[in-house]
Amino acid sequence: MHEAEFAQRWAMTVTSQRPLEIAVAGGHLADDLAFVFIAGYQAAVRACFAIDDPGWVAYAVSERRDSAATDGPSSRVQLDLQSQTLNGVKSWVAAVEHITQLVIKVGDGGQAQYWRVATSAPGVSLETRSAVQFLAAMSQGSAEFQQTPADALTRLDALAARRFKFMEPLFIDIAFLAFVRTRAPGISQVDDLLTLGSVLVEADFSLPATAVQFATLDTGVQQVLIEFERLSATLPPENEMALPAAWAQDRALLSMYSKGIQQRAEAAG
Repeated sequence: MHEAEFAQRWAMTVTSQRPLEIAVAGGHLADDLAFVFIAGYQAAVRACFAIDDPGWVAYAVSERRDSAATDGPSSRVQLDLQSQTLNGVKSWVAAVEHITQLVIKVGDGGQAQYWRVATSAPGVSLETRSAVQFLAAMSQGSAEFQQTPADALTRLDALAARRFKFMEPLFIDIAFLAFVRTRAPGISQVDDLLTLGSVLVEADFSLPATAVQFATLDTGVQQVLIEFERLSATLPPENEMALPAAWAQDRALLSMYSKGIQQRAEAAG
């Protein structure tokens, strides 16, 4: 399935749900880890920023700081206080071909601001990057802002952004477990892990107990990944449980957050 088809099916079945439901429904719908990522990512953005929008939203943070870079735009996004406009470039935007909104980070650290911008707003231009290897089924690109109006009503709570580093891997794990449950219902620990994931969605991540629970979920997801791969590896490509062609590259999605999750649990212990 291509991203356009996934987006179309999403629009018919997943929109206007709560973040947890979005992650589960999107994971059930996905046939590729790139779409598992989209499902978890969309749930995380909504959970952090209280966004209720039927379209896809990109959380645009990455910027190229080196003005001498030759492989993409380099200017950082800044807010012009006099004109109240955004100017600059975000260098990585997920699902760039199908998003309708962006959450833009402007500045660093405690001074950072967050703005919600429609892709149809004046001065917004999106560009798709070619030859992407990781999560290649998902369109990826950049967003440029040229005197794009920053309405005070679209400024978001900066404190909410602090939860994203927890919510993104959490909802990706939930979406992956839903993806596996659709294809391999015989993997028994999936339902218990989904229950734990639903508890963590409402948890306080400043508590040591939450860090330990998150590590337990992460360990379980790694075990499910291995079991799912064992069951799927020998199946013909037309079988829905067969591993997609990009699996070898994309499986890193499920371990890229593990080190941080496990370290926080060790520190909490």
